[in-house]
Amino acid sequence: MTPLASTITSAEFTQLLTRYANAVIAATRPNAKPEPVATLDSWRRTELPATIASRSPPHMTKAELYRLVDCKLKRGKNRPILRLIEGNAEDFVVSTTTAAFAGDIRTSFATLLALRGVGPATASYLLAAHRFPHVPVFSDEAFRWVVHDADWMAKIRYDANEYWDFYEKVQKIAARLEVDEEDVERVGFVLGREALENGNGKTTSSSAVAAPVADGAPTAAGKKRKSAAETREHEDEFAANKVKAGGNTKRQRSKKTATTTDLQPEVSAASTTRSSSSRVLRSRKTAGNGA
Repeated sequence: MTPLASTITSAEFTQLLTRYANAVIAATRPNAKPEPVATLDSWRRTELPATIASRSPPHMTKAELYRLVDCKLKRGKNRPILRLIEGNAEDFVVSTTTAAFAGDIRTSFATLLALRGVGPATASYLLAAHRFPHVPVFSDEAFRWVVHDADWMAKIRYDANEYWDFYEKVQKIAARLEVDEEDVERVGFVLGREALENGNGKTTSSSAVAAPVADGAPTAAGKKRKSAAETREHEDEFAANKVKAGGNTKRQRSKKTATTTDLQPEVSAASTTRSSSSRVLRSRKTAGNGA
């Protein structure tokens, strides 16, 4: 079975981590411009943290912010936010990151959200660059592995609460295995990317792990809800037919009653005619006997 984040062994963890470079290369989109994700990812994990630390006070430039967000988008879901990043003034990026990097991790996180185009997931990339390697980035793959036990279909809201839940769980895993938090995220990324490539559903083995199911595909909970809905629909249909049948019965009874009522005058008339004929015959018979 695929190793879960809560029970993965050191040997399994180390082996998966060796596959990270290939997972990043596999994530490269055709004709990636201006830089492929492998180049950007190497930069964000090696050069950028060193550059930030060399400054006094530590901060990021607008060009670095743009490049880091480009890396995030190419590494995960491609969203149209680079134009928003471009809307930040250079001095605002410098002052905001300076203030953010001077505070504790949660204050830093909240401060970075003031930048245009920066949400919780993107803020995690900035924090990770400043506090490398002790802060994991908020990637879909690692989040689903750590928080949802490798349920690659789990929905993500991308809010601050989800990130801090993820962050705290990553810290526990890192402490148990005596590794960096950044490494925990990378192993989750490997598992998620391999799952996508293999096109599997639920996790089955370390060499063929679960893949994200296409949007709209039914989950177990979805099937359960659908089943309940279908049951209600069937019950409603049954009730409707029952009412309809009841209405038909009433109409049939009314029709029968109406038919019987319509026939009553004819029956009465026939009975009257027969009674009159009987009286005439009796009268004639009596007369005949008396002559």
